[in-house]
Amino acid sequence: MSVSVIFVHALAETVEAGGVAREELLKAAAIDPTRLDDIDARLGHDEYNRLLVTALEITGDEALGLHMGERASLVSFDVFAHVAAHAGTMREGIAALLRFHRLATDDPEPLLKEEQDTATLVCRSLPSASPSDRLRAEFAMVGYLHMVHHFAGRHRNLKNAFFEHHAPAHRAEYTRIFGGAEHFGHAFTGAEFDRQFLDCQQHPKHVELYAAMESLAERKLARITRQGGLAERLREYIAAQPPSAYADMETAARWFGISVRSLRRKLEVEHASFTGVLAQARASAAKRMLEDPDRSIGQTAYALGFSEPSAFHRAFKRWTGMTPSAYRSRL
Repeated sequence: MSVSVIFVHALAETVEAGGVAREELLKAAAIDPTRLDDIDARLGHDEYNRLLVTALEITGDEALGLHMGERASLVSFDVFAHVAAHAGTMREGIAALLRFHRLATDDPEPLLKEEQDTATLVCRSLPSASPSDRLRAEFAMVGYLHMVHHFAGRHRNLKNAFFEHHAPAHRAEYTRIFGGAEHFGHAFTGAEFDRQFLDCQQHPKHVELYAAMESLAERKLARITRQGGLAERLREYIAAQPPSAYADMETAARWFGISVRSLRRKLEVEHASFTGVLAQARASAAKRMLEDPDRSIGQTAYALGFSEPSAFHRAFKRWTGMTPSAYRSRL
């Protein structure tokens, strides 16, 4: 799993605004600064989370995620944000974000839910009480608020700003930004707003610019898909197998034409492991099955090769931080 360096640049800009040089931040987090020279470079999730925790410690700014979201602009991001910003409507902009989400991160893409006169953009990153995940949730939610302002107008606000984590000490900063719409300890992190905002027309429409940005984003996405590292190709290989009979490391190494030792070493270079990739593949398959309302949790467990639902329950909680029933309830 990886994150684009565009997020590192956005974080570094916010840290520098607080008086800490980016070189100091990167050194403290053991990140080679030359890796940021390539806009298409990526960091492993563990590296990025370590960077976030380091940024929180080095700045002492507990509201860093909120401030990072406030400072972020289109200039801070790569082409996918420009595609979304130049869409004709917010609905088209969200569709573009979902379509090109992988350019930014391998995290699960957001989910748009529509019910009567309300729409909700749900952040589907795995829930956690860790400071880095709270920071990422704050950053994402301020981004969703900016999207509403961009398409519906600065005078429009969120109906509700939901956060899975509990209210932090800097809750006043949430109120300043979200105007009292914030709620903590919720079942999911997400932005709820008037459904009519989705179809607000953007004027003027930059049709040619949108087409050019979309074409560039498509080429970048194709390149990522085509040139994925060994971990990505291993993930695709495992996903192509029956969920109840995933390959072991020896079988996978044989399929790639390399030794088990070489497979392990190459994955380590990409900050990955066979066990981790296998867990991601099984978690993804489990989520897809749980999203089918006609399939019971027990049926899902047996389809994935578990001898009993309780074993699946423990594994799913280990993979995602929540139980199968809790995951299903948030859909």
